[in-house]
Amino acid sequence: MTPAELHALLDPHGIRPIRGRSQHFLLDDAVVEAMVSAAGVEKNTHVLEIGPGPGILTEALLKRGARVVAAELDLRLCVLLRQRFGDDERFTLREGDALAMSNAEIAALFGASGDYVLVANLPYAITSAVIQKFLLEAPQPREITVMIQKEVADRRLARAEKGAMGSLAVLAQTYATMERVIQVPKSAFYPPPRVESTVIKLTRRSDADLAAFFEGVRAEKYFSIIHAGFASPRKQLRNTLRAVEKDEARLLEALKKAEVDGSTRPERLTIEDWARLARTLHRER
Repeated sequence: MTPAELHALLDPHGIRPIRGRSQHFLLDDAVVEAMVSAAGVEKNTHVLEIGPGPGILTEALLKRGARVVAAELDLRLCVLLRQRFGDDERFTLREGDALAMSNAEIAALFGASGDYVLVANLPYAITSAVIQKFLLEAPQPREITVMIQKEVADRRLARAEKGAMGSLAVLAQTYATMERVIQVPKSAFYPPPRVESTVIKLTRRSDADLAAFFEGVRAEKYFSIIHAGFASPRKQLRNTLRAVEKDEARLLEALKKAEVDGSTRPERLTIEDWARLARTLHRER
């Protein structure tokens, strides 16, 4: 889509992008095709799209034969989307905030199977909230293919040996395998954002794999320890984890049994380290 074609869609509705809503409309057709292909979209694939904007990604999804539920908060854009796709029975528009909808409500929109994938050019401001919601809240989508800020993608894809893991990277890597699909320059959007973007794909781990990972520890315990560990990310673990184990002798013994150095910082731990630590702390209490 050229800038002139985009303005031809927006101008009759008096629409101008709102920076406060992170509205940067995608123009690059090659990026759109890369997203749709990475998501494996084909005829009758059920797709949730969050923040479709003027619909460049929506159009590509429908051309592949997908059944699309689009959630759009901006009522001006809802009018435009209805005008563009309202006659297509495979397109359903939900006005409002996707984060305010339950995953059960979303899945029900796709019929009895409730099976769907999430494909979206996400507003930067809601990236973390969306990833958390659709990884943790049941029923989850099979896969998530989203465009996000490059810096955020780098943190999600970080590895512990580089000392760059954050709490959300631990969350994402616990529940999904992740891959980088394509880097997206600022010039691919109108208006251009201040930062570059990246498309990432998250494929949720199987229930069997997750059950094996969490064997011996409740997920709530695992995440409470991660939350405590990252509460002061520049501090050593033996100091931050006192929030969950005040007895220093027990804490040091748990760290030793888990083969985790208490003087290290949380960003250097793998998800396997956190799981061992959660199990040993659970046993020590």
